[in-house]
Amino acid sequence: MPSLAQNLPNLILCRIFEHSVDTFLYIRTLQLEMANYKIMWPFMHLCRSWREASVDLLLSHAIMTMNRKSRIHLAIALGAYEKVRDVCLLLDTSDVFDGAVLAKLRQAPLTGSVFPHVSRLHLSLLGPLPSGRPSIALLEGNAIEFCGEIQRMFPAATYTSINHSPSNRDNVFPAFAKELMSRLLAGKTGVRTNGVPLTTNPCLLSTPCCLQSIETVMRRESPEFIGVINRSWQTLQQIHLIVPSSSTIKQIVVDSQGTVVTYPCLRDLTLSISIGETRLPASELASPDGVPFPVLERLVLHSQYPFANDILFRNNGQSLKHLDIELTEDTFATFERCGVFDNRRLVNSRVQHVFRAFVHVPVIEINHCSNVSFDSIEPHLGGLSKTVRVLNIASTHLTTEQILRLIESLSFLQTMCVTLIESAVLEDDADYAQNGDRNDRPLWHACEGISAAGVRLVSGPATSQRLLYAGIHQQLNVRLHISFRLQVILMLRCPSIRRFDFVLGECTSVDSSLITSDVAFVELAARIGVGAGGW
Repeated sequence: MPSLAQNLPNLILCRIFEHSVDTFLYIRTLQLEMANYKIMWPFMHLCRSWREASVDLLLSHAIMTMNRKSRIHLAIALGAYEKVRDVCLLLDTSDVFDGAVLAKLRQAPLTGSVFPHVSRLHLSLLGPLPSGRPSIALLEGNAIEFCGEIQRMFPAATYTSINHSPSNRDNVFPAFAKELMSRLLAGKTGVRTNGVPLTTNPCLLSTPCCLQSIETVMRRESPEFIGVINRSWQTLQQIHLIVPSSSTIKQIVVDSQGTVVTYPCLRDLTLSISIGETRLPASELASPDGVPFPVLERLVLHSQYPFANDILFRNNGQSLKHLDIELTEDTFATFERCGVFDNRRLVNSRVQHVFRAFVHVPVIEINHCSNVSFDSIEPHLGGLSKTVRVLNIASTHLTTEQILRLIESLSFLQTMCVTLIESAVLEDDADYAQNGDRNDRPLWHACEGISAAGVRLVSGPATSQRLLYAGIHQQLNVRLHISFRLQVILMLRCPSIRRFDFVLGECTSVDSSLITSDVAFVELAARIGVGAGGW
């Protein structure tokens, strides 16, 4: 009699497989594709339903090259053209322009093949653009015919990602290359580019009015490119940009006429600074009126907040689910003054990077906060005691006592990352004596050297039974054995910890079992009366 596992719905099987296989096509390599095939191989031999679901998943994401067989060829052999959904073409740039790729696309088995359900097309062009030797007309002609073959094979592709490596970072883009890019991007609703100077050549987007998604890097200010975004206000649903300055962010919100642009369909906005940022003075922070993002669900802003009011949060408090924003003391002041945190204006459950006054949010993750001090966090610990799960404030410098205070106050904390500074409770008199190399047996020295003040810190019941990971960044002036002592103290107070990461130039990972099984640690725990049941 068939078991329940043999009759699982195809959708559930695909979810199981997706947890085992990397399906992010744009970062895939041939080696990764082979690794995924090996992972799926056992699933394909369990039963018929698992085999069919495995084949569906393997064929849905395909990498295609011109010098070896790939899953595209397997799909052709099986006649399973309709199963292919995403395709990544790994091509030599020179082969595209000299006609070598075109010739292979017109040979069996690729000639005449059509993949009607491929909606996402990723092209990775490897190598520099051709030099001036070949005929420009020939290069342009081959590019045009190549685009024609691509459009024939993948007629339903609405999203195109182009990655050119090495990148052409010049403003001057050869005419034959412009012809290729403009034809590949023509009519596409989704565009992603890397190494293509799209922002300085916005003419490559021949039909900006249909854009729904755009992702690229702005290496310099480009009013023309920002104009393309402003003119696509009716259709854009996703914007991912690395921008050169905070001023560029203002231009996306306010057009050249000073009018706020409303994006009625935009749900995902990610803006980051590409280089070291010069902070705008308060006099240059704009305070425009209007509602630019009424249905925004995801906002990522890795930059200075370039406004003096709450314009990015207007009318989207009910829809915003993911907030990842760089917060400083100035930004705190702006948000408080404008009432961003009043009356639970931001009500959804997945809010990241903002902790001040979010006392009613069920789950909070605080990641990569910068320019935030312990004094800013401490007044709000009580209200956040049951909500914060992740506290990643690696740029915040804390003493041992402050670290333990955070862990004790945030009773549901699972992940923590901070920077350790010198702390008197981790010192002992022997630290200043020349008594041998402490790096020889660092854990033994850490256990033996815990002072009376350190013992008082670890006495009593466990501080946390939920903390699983601790990342400790170490200042250069903090001696190594001090970090080991903190590691021992955290292990005694938080027996649930499974892994430590210590960062001093490079990252060193330590499994907690290596600590709890050490004789010196066991003896210390027995000496101060801490039980080992939690380990």
